[in-house]
Amino acid sequence: NETTKMKQPMRKLDVSLTHTTADLTLSVKEKQRSKISCGEDFKAKVYFSSKPSKEFDLHYHALSKGMIFKSGSIKVSTEQTNALESLVGQAKELSASESNNEKESIEGKVVSDQEIILPIDYKVSPSLKLVVFINDGNQTLTDSHTYDVEACQNHKVKAEWSEEKVYPGSPVTLSVAAEPDSLCAISATDKSVDLLGNKNKVTSETIGKLQAEIGDRKTSRSENYWEYQRKCPQTYDAIKVYESTGIQILTDLSFINSCETITDAKNEPEYEPEIMHSAVAFSAGGGQI
Repeated sequence: NETTKMKQPMRKLDVSLTHTTADLTLSVKEKQRSKISCGEDFKAKVYFSSKPSKEFDLHYHALSKGMIFKSGSIKVSTEQTNALESLVGQAKELSASESNNEKESIEGKVVSDQEIILPIDYKVSPSLKLVVFINDGNQTLTDSHTYDVEACQNHKVKAEWSEEKVYPGSPVTLSVAAEPDSLCAISATDKSVDLLGNKNKVTSETIGKLQAEIGDRKTSRSENYWEYQRKCPQTYDAIKVYESTGIQILTDLSFINSCETITDAKNEPEYEPEIMHSAVAFSAGGGQI
């Protein structure tokens, strides 16, 4: 604003503060915003804050379209050196209080990282969700992120003209490249057809959108995570990373198995409707005979 010399905010960041007594925390820090390229190995970096030389197992699941694409466990041993600078980057320190108690409380801990290598291909297009978790004593630490993957298919097809610009009546060649025994459908139309847009045009992006819709139908929508959140908050905190993935969870963890989400209608207190004795406004119309 030229009058007030104030800049209009372009982004909004909501911050919530949580407190934990755990000696170990984890975070998928590099939550990439751009689309991941197909045909390459993607390295997801997970950061840990703990005491030096602490050993634990890092478990991970890579999910896409209602299926587990890859899962595994990695033995992690935190380092003596601190990787805090690579974690914060160009970030600025903000203090929620004037005291330095919080800063003093993190002394003796180091930040380390571990890379998870994920091969990216058509099986995880157009999105991939990475879930990481650690069992630390009687606590389960989790984090997750959904990555956008560029549209790619199992069969690679390439089509191009021999000339970018020609005059009417000039000879031109259309070259199509695909894998052996592929069935290719070809149509050539005037470029002016697409000037106003063409929703039926077949492109990598439209096929990727169709793949996303098919994957969404495979994802179960009957999950009762809201029941866990309402009745068993501790259970919900542990399994919420699997919400909307279509994955059914089987576990022997006691704090999850002990969660009762089924309502016993027989022993449930009877519901007594509240009767309102206040006046009710209404209107009535009359007619002539």
